[in-house]
Amino acid sequence: MSWSDRSVITTATLELPDGPMGYLRAGDSGPAVVLLHGAALDTAELCWGRLVEPLAERFRVYAPDWPRHGRSRPWSGPTGIDALNRLVVALLDAWGLDRAHLVGLSMGAGVATVVAIDHPDRVDRLVAIAPGGYESRRPAQLLTYAFLRSDRLQRWASRYYADESRLRRSLAGALAAGRATPHFDEIVRLSAAEARAVVAAGESVLDEFQREAYGPWRMRTDLRPRLPELRAPTLLVRGALDRLVPRDPIAGATALIPDSRYVEVPGAAHVVPVDRPDAVLDLIRGFLA
Repeated sequence: MSWSDRSVITTATLELPDGPMGYLRAGDSGPAVVLLHGAALDTAELCWGRLVEPLAERFRVYAPDWPRHGRSRPWSGPTGIDALNRLVVALLDAWGLDRAHLVGLSMGAGVATVVAIDHPDRVDRLVAIAPGGYESRRPAQLLTYAFLRSDRLQRWASRYYADESRLRRSLAGALAAGRATPHFDEIVRLSAAEARAVVAAGESVLDEFQREAYGPWRMRTDLRPRLPELRAPTLLVRGALDRLVPRDPIAGATALIPDSRYVEVPGAAHVVPVDRPDAVLDLIRGFLA
């Protein structure tokens, strides 16, 4: 691992029909916890790198790279929400896990929500951090839809973020503490490596999950009608400074999910595990205990 010398964490790869699935693995005892990262330039190492080792003191931890992220490329299959739902179940089977806690950020939280709804016998508890798919309409809905449908703009975005100086500025604006974020240079390095891998593979910087979620007028992926079906105890988390995911849909989801509560993390924007890893660690440990 790059965050520090962490010999407790290992990397491994599963060979699946659609391609390789790379993942981080740590911990030999306790309940299983699966950490699912977000979209775009995120990876398991970037999102969860500072949490895997301390979580492994109490849990068996698995943190996969989503298809076309990190070590999970090349990938030949679909990567929309339904495909990722099936993939998580396939991973549980491959790891020999009858049940597990699911912890997800953004896209990962949206997928984890669907897995928990569709496969209640496989999910003990759910931690959904800034979950995607909890809204019926987003700001700049039509403009975003048009952007996501343009292959030319997608290729431009991939090349744009492959420039490390631009990426550094973007990350400084996205993280709550900007350039003062602990390990900021390492965050930039990991993000830049992922951006270069996207360009080299001819991929889009945005995920199929995001592209299929948007309709021109309303979101096509809107999980709210299904949230009352959730049976797993659920912790909803959002950074107080998050400009991507508004508060009301996430906090309001507690009225729809039978056994749930909402927590807002001060001093955190969208990527809460990177902005406030210690706070997220405490929340996960406390909720899964």
